[in-house]
Amino acid sequence: VLVAGVLVLRRAPFPVVVVAAATTAAVLRLLGVP
Repeated sequence: VLVAGVLVLRRAPFPVVVVAAATTAAVLRLLGVP
């Protein structure tokens, strides 16, 4: 899964990567991860 995610991020345009990173950070905060 991680490898597939890296390949997708490499092919994705920069704004998409930024949105994905922001979404991941938001999800981690909701889960209670600092």
